[in-house]
Amino acid sequence: MAQGRRLNEGAAPRSGRRPRVSEDGTGRRRPLKEEQPSSRPRGLSARAARLLGEQTIDQNQPGTILRDFQTFVDFVGTDGLRTTGQHHLLPHTCLGELNCRMSRPLDVRLRRPQQRSYPNLEGLYLVGRASGLIQARGSGAKGRLVVDEAMRGSWEVLNATERYFTLLEAWLVYARRGMLGKGRGPSRDVLLDCVRLWECIPKKGLRLDQRRPSERYLPGIGTEYHHLALMGMFGLAAVDEGAAVEGQPWRPAEVRRLPWGDAVFTLVSDPDVWMQVTNEAEPGKVVFGRLQGVFGPFYPQWQRNLVVSGPVFRKGVFVFGVSLGNVRRQIALSAKGSLEDLAHGILRAFDFDADHLYCFTYKDRFGAIVNVSHPYCDEPPWTLDVRLGDLPLAAGEAMDFLYDFGDNWLFRVRLDRVDPPAAGFSRPVVLEAHGKAPPQYGREDW
Repeated sequence: MAQGRRLNEGAAPRSGRRPRVSEDGTGRRRPLKEEQPSSRPRGLSARAARLLGEQTIDQNQPGTILRDFQTFVDFVGTDGLRTTGQHHLLPHTCLGELNCRMSRPLDVRLRRPQQRSYPNLEGLYLVGRASGLIQARGSGAKGRLVVDEAMRGSWEVLNATERYFTLLEAWLVYARRGMLGKGRGPSRDVLLDCVRLWECIPKKGLRLDQRRPSERYLPGIGTEYHHLALMGMFGLAAVDEGAAVEGQPWRPAEVRRLPWGDAVFTLVSDPDVWMQVTNEAEPGKVVFGRLQGVFGPFYPQWQRNLVVSGPVFRKGVFVFGVSLGNVRRQIALSAKGSLEDLAHGILRAFDFDADHLYCFTYKDRFGAIVNVSHPYCDEPPWTLDVRLGDLPLAAGEAMDFLYDFGDNWLFRVRLDRVDPPAAGFSRPVVLEAHGKAPPQYGREDW
């Protein structure tokens, strides 16, 4: 089989002593004295424990993630980068140039490639959005990717080790498919998917016959090759790309596990770590350092974490354009009002009763999909707890309001503008009404 370049070959670790570790009863691991040579995290081989203590982390090892991510951030730049579509993806006009700036460019021979055509760029985009360093602003033709300047200051004071593990957390802990415009639910399974893939890679490597379409699908990730590209950039795996074919998407030819990857995935697949990751804070709140108790004992230089700037409550009167098919209502409500208030305002404006469950769906400032549900639903967050002033929507952006999970009435709720604070909007006010609302029951006649 023809073989091509590798996304990453890993790097040789530097020499040094191994910090042995054990549980201290709090879920964190602490160094042990030399007279306790047999203690180390369960499932972790002596070789892996030694590698964790000896591996140098810098711009070029154990992978190229730090260098490539900085290239990506610099490419977005202070002025930002125009995006395409409602998901704020990279425009196809810049993909070839950005790919050429990577440490190991991919050979993509498509006439009109998209962001997903370059797994390396899709992976960096995902990590950038999940970290909060790269944010989307505006909508439609005015949509742009920008670097969050407040977070850039926090990023620049981190050392190489702190940056590496920040990006690892952003990928494995906080990345969501919705950030790439895939799926509608707030999926939280990136770590699970990547661990599953890792466990299915034989020690001799996984060879893929590009002549067999079925072998395009990898365990855990399917054809979401950006996870594979990130494994290469993080130095976890060696990925050989196959011979490029004109008009055909990029495909991997072989994947091999690297010792550094074995060590990292052994730790992150530990049940205690699973608990730490799954006990996540509410959607939209990202706090880095969740894996510090796991990897920190091996890397005492990991002292600081990226600080995520908190959302700012916006005062004023929120004016929404709510549409159901061709029927439209404009509704205004104070920023102090909740999504529960807005839901009842929408239903009254369309002459619907409020006897059924409902939920709002929108993207948070990281690009992840958030579902805010009726107070009687099992899963938080609930509409009573989310104020309009806390919504991440910019003027021109929209969210969905799904009412009645049986009949599935889907309203489109667009934020038209935010007016200055004014009296008289503590409850929803209908400013405009266009079209006759459909009957709530007897939909087949509408």
